[in-house]
This record gives sequence, structure tokens and C-alpha cells, in this order.
Amino acid sequence: MALLRAGTTVPAAALDRFTTLQCADGGISGAMIAAGDHCESDPSTTSLTVLALNAAGGRGATVDKAVGQLTASQQTDGSYLPYVGASSGDTSSTAMAAQGLKAAGRTTGGAAATAWIATRQNPDGGFATDEWTPDSDPAATEQAILALTGTDPLTVTHDLGTAPQPGRTPDLAKGGAYLTDPARLLGGHYYEAFPDSGFADFGLTIDAAYALAATGTDDAALRRIVDFLDQQGKDGNERTVNDWTSVGTEYVGGGSVGKEALLAEVVGRDPRNFGGHDLIAALAQAVCDHADAANGCAAEGNYLWATSVFSQSLGVMAQLRAGDAEHAAAPIAYLKGLQAANGSWPSLIPASGDSDVDSTAMAVMALALVPGDEAARAVDKGLAWLAAQQLPDGGFPGAAGDSTNSAALAIQGLTLRQSAHAAQIARAVEFLAAEQNADGGFNVASAGQQGSDVRASTQTLGGVTGLSFGTLHRDLGGDTPTGSPSPSPSDSASPSPSPSPSVSAPPSDSPSAPSSPSVTASGGSVPPTSSTTGAGAGTGAGQVPPGSDTGSGSDTGTASDSLAWTGTDVLELVVPGLLLTAAGGAVLVATADATPRPRAGTGDPPARRARRIRLCRPRPRPGRPRPGATPAAATALPIEQCTTTSGVVLAVDFSHWGGPLLRSCGTTPTTGYQLLNQGGWKTTGTQHDGPAFICRIGYSGHQGGTQYPTRPRRSASSPRPPPRTGRTGTPTRARTPGPTASWGR
Repeated sequence: MALLRAGTTVPAAALDRFTTLQCADGGISGAMIAAGDHCESDPSTTSLTVLALNAAGGRGATVDKAVGQLTASQQTDGSYLPYVGASSGDTSSTAMAAQGLKAAGRTTGGAAATAWIATRQNPDGGFATDEWTPDSDPAATEQAILALTGTDPLTVTHDLGTAPQPGRTPDLAKGGAYLTDPARLLGGHYYEAFPDSGFADFGLTIDAAYALAATGTDDAALRRIVDFLDQQGKDGNERTVNDWTSVGTEYVGGGSVGKEALLAEVVGRDPRNFGGHDLIAALAQAVCDHADAANGCAAEGNYLWATSVFSQSLGVMAQLRAGDAEHAAAPIAYLKGLQAANGSWPSLIPASGDSDVDSTAMAVMALALVPGDEAARAVDKGLAWLAAQQLPDGGFPGAAGDSTNSAALAIQGLTLRQSAHAAQIARAVEFLAAEQNADGGFNVASAGQQGSDVRASTQTLGGVTGLSFGTLHRDLGGDTPTGSPSPSPSDSASPSPSPSPSVSAPPSDSPSAPSSPSVTASGGSVPPTSSTTGAGAGTGAGQVPPGSDTGSGSDTGTASDSLAWTGTDVLELVVPGLLLTAAGGAVLVATADATPRPRAGTGDPPARRARRIRLCRPRPRPGRPRPGATPAAATALPIEQCTTTSGVVLAVDFSHWGGPLLRSCGTTPTTGYQLLNQGGWKTTGTQHDGPAFICRIGYSGHQGGTQYPTRPRRSASSPRPPPRTGRTGTPTRARTPGPTASWGR
């Protein structure tokens, strides 16, 4: 019937096959039997055969025998039995028989069948299946409607008209060129976590690969990225993608492994042999069988250290695309259980009580791969909520406001039901087109600091195509990587005045009591600033709620507004240069990167994930200074005072250098400087800019108060940044670190 409606000639062999399927009484078997097999007529199959062969023509004898069987088997009340020996008529079988009888011109039998069907309708409008199941059934109702309206699969027509098209669309080729510019994509292999650091942002790099796969604008660049990851290419600090995922260790991140495996599937590589590991087996081993928050399991079915709905969704999609439905069952059930009554999903795991556009889009993409009505209903409910969040300008709300990345993810989700949401998709595409800049990149949001951002651009380019991560495919032609992926450690993006870190030695196990954190100022210039206004629930030790962090990813070295990316855990690359607007300057609250992971058997790992991080020794009560520490400027507020609707979480993350994550709450800050003080930090700033200007930050309980970022290591061939300039534009010399701060917790 599909071929006939498309105007295509049906192969004769397909029509001849019905000869074998026709039983002695003229009916058609419900199973694909071979010649000589037992044949039992099925009214539904017989009716469909009559529809198909009657329209195809040339099979009159077969059609006549089938129609004769339908006429002979009709019950006196007009119904049809679903199978031989059934005690009463069945709505679906009778409705399909009515369609076949009408097509064959047997109006009397068809009328009797439809009259019986009408008696099966329930008060809710649906139709019951049979006398034993009086509740309305969707499948029975579908067939009943076709029969009662006098139509069938061959004749039913409903012209939806031309779907609304966006008046303006982003330039995908220009966007792809922005992403692959060598000044950003170092060696064609990876993006840096923050400028001139040599540390690869593997999550962002995979985001770019997704975007290139979706747009198809540069397969050569896509292949270089994939080969780099697959061959375990090293960044400027000798780290591979395996150091990012921690695959093969007890600290494996289910979301990061899922993200890497999904990339392999997207480009046609084998996820069971990618990056030197069987990523699908690793995902299966990362499924929690019970709740153990201290060891990375929020609940049964959660992936290890998967602290966001993004992470959970990535793992589910990777497993299902690999055909591992068995091990994906528990993660799917857990993901379904996170859906709120309004249809949305939260941003964090455990559920933080918020409703998040980005997470909802990711969850519906994952569940769209799950067969069955239950998953389909969850998807429809999620999409209904998602569609209702669209803003008047076509954008969608995200952590950064009217966010490009939220709009892009919403497009991917809504395209799962494209015909129902065509107008909204078109408006969202136009919104994204308006946010593309002359260099091809995209703004983070429609308001606030403008300028192209790498992370926003990766997500926008891939999302605007509407291709779901669950079905995205761009085959690069086999599993064999080409070339040598490892870049020179001197590969660097465009020079930036931003300070860069160097990795210090592991923290000492000395029993000396920890003392206070401190902040050091260096340099007299004012780096570009952006603001953050997020509120956090403070659930789970070390978790940073969305909105309380501002992931950068910018090639310029400036901090961008907060982005919810297709990352792997809440803290991974959360704050690569977090800048809070403060009185007359900027506050560098934290510099964090993908923390170096230990190899299996190399001893205790550094604190690396939000819910894993602990201080080595008990923390004094708020307000009580540590021995030898300078008293805090303000008592640190308990983290519990920050909720999903009020407060700002201040997170200072030293895990990149093997140190702790320090968290506190500010409930009424209007500037970044106030937030530092409410969080228990005391600053002295610089003579030039005052106490609100902070360039470096240290904690005397870690590495003797070493100030981070330390002076960057450079090779002889590495370009040096231009001299810093003060507010008047004249070059200034970096000041010697000196000012300190203490923390009251």
C-alpha cells in the first residue's frame, strides 16, 4: 500500500507471495508461512490483503476468494472473531474487515460491521477491544475511526499544508569555519579549557564534533577530531580523553563515557573499541544497582558520577544505539522517574526541583529511542511542556537568560514531533539566525555580553539542524583512524592576557591543621567581565547548581554567561575562569579544568566531581578561624541557605591542582565582592583597583597557600601574551602577589 500510494510499481514477487499465504477457505494467514504449512485465516490480514491487491490489480481471483471468506466468516451481529474459537467479536478485526468489504463493494456486510462497531464506543470517546476488556483501547479506536469514516490506509488523506519555514536561517558553513579556525581548534584536535593552558576541554571538543557531524560542513575537520580521540591523542599536558572519562577506574564518569561512545556511534566507529576501551561495557559496569551518594550513585539506575540529566540521557542514548537494551533498562527507568508532573525534567541529579529546558530536551531525545507507549507518552508530555516555554522572540529560557543553546536543544526536541511544532521550530531558527555574528560564531544569549562563544556555537550549530543526538549519523567511512593525532605541547590559541595555571605537586599528607584560603592580586588591568545570578539548591556535597557557575569555553579568554552543555557532570569544566562583576573590577572566583585523573592502582585520586569532593579534615564551624589564620571578613553562610529560588552558591574549585572544592552561600549579594565576603572570604585586592579586584586565589590549607593560577609554563616556541594594560591603556607591570584572604569555614 505504501508503494501504491507513492505511485511506484509493486514488484511482482511481492504480489505473488500472497498466493502462498492464502488458506484453503480463501482467507489470508496471519503469519508468513511457507508452502504446505498449517494455514489459519486471520480477518485483519485478510482485509489488508483485499485492500492491497484490489488496488494493485491483476490478482482478481485471489481477491475474490479473500472477500468470499470475509463474507462467510461475519457473525450474525455484524462482528468478526479475532481468531478461530473466540467467544465474541473484536473491534479491531471488525473495523479492518469493514474497510476491506467497502473497498470490495460489499456494502451490506460493511454496514453491518460498522453498526456493530458503533456499539463499542465508551463515554470517553474511545472504543473497547472486546467484551472481556471494556476499557478504551488506542489501537481499536484507530481502526474504528477509519471504518466509521469510510476510509482506509489507502484512501485516508488530510493535507496539513506547507509547514511554516523560517524567514532567516543561520549560515552553517560560516559557523563551521568559526569552530575549525586553528586559533580555536588547536592542531585541529581540541579546544583548550582556558587560554594558553594546554589543557584540552574534551567535552567541548566532542560538542564541536557533534556540530560538524550534524551540519556536514567539514568532514576532514571532523575526522581529525575523532582520530585524535580514538587514538588517545594527548593535549599539551599529556592528558588523553581517558583521563577525562576516568574509564577503567572506579571513578569512571557514566555521562562522559556515554558522550564519547555516542560520538563513536554518530561517525560510524565502533564504541566497543574506541579510545582503547570498550565504552559500552564500561557504561554497563557504571550502572548503579543501589543508592550510594558518597560513591557516585544517586539511586539505582543512575550512572556512576552522573550528576545531571544530561549525563543520564547521554548514557542511555549510547547504550540503546549500541543495542545494549538489557543494561540500559535500569538507567531508562531512572530517567523516566525524574520527569516531573508538568512534563519537564530537572537539571541536576538527584532531582533539584527545577524545570529545565535543556535537560528536558535531552531526556526526550533519549526516551524517543525507547519502544512502547509508556516512553512515547513521556516524550509527548515533555514536548508539550517544552513548547510552552518558548519566549516571544522565539528563544527559550536557559541558565544564561534568553539562551542560544537552550533554543538549539529545544529545536532538537521539538523536531521529534515536527509536524505538531513546525511554527515554533521556525521561530526558534530565526532567533538563532539573529544571534549569529559576522565571524560565524553565536552569542551566548540575546542579552548581556555579546560576542561569539565557542561553546554556544557548537551547541547552536548542531541543534539548529533539528537532528536528535539519538539518531544523528555521519559515517566517516570505517573504524580505521588516519594520521597521527598528538599535537605539539606548544600548540596554542591566540594569546590572551588571562592568567593560566600550572599543575602543582600532589597535596601533602602532612597532619598539620588546614588554615584559611587566601586570595592574591596580580596585574593591574581589568579583564572583560560577565555576571552571574544563578541560584542553587545546594543538594549533595559539592554540587554546583546551574546558574551558579559560568562555563566559559570562549576562545577570547573572557568568561561567558552560564551554559548548560552536553557535558558530563556538574563540575567538569564548570568554571574555566569564572568572573563575577564586582565594584569597579572583576573577581576571579575559581579556575577549574578537567582534573587530572589517576591511573588505576596509583593511589588516592584527587577530588574531581561535585558529589565526591571532600576536605581532608573536619571543617571548623562557620565563623571559627583556623589556627594561625587571619579572621574572616564575614562568617560563611551555611550552604543550605541557598535554595532553588534564592541565594548564590560561591564555589572555589582547587581540584585541578589536587585540592578541595570550597562552597558557601551568599543570600543577598548585589556584587561579586559582597558574595565573596558573605561566603567567608576576606580580600585585600590591589592598590590600583581596591579590594574588589582579584586575579589569583589560594587556600592555605592546600599546598601552603600557593596562589593559583601560577605563572604558566611555556615552551621556547610558545607565543607570549601582549603586555597587560591598565584602564588608561598604558602598559603595566604585573604586581607581586601579596594580598590574602581567609575563609570562616
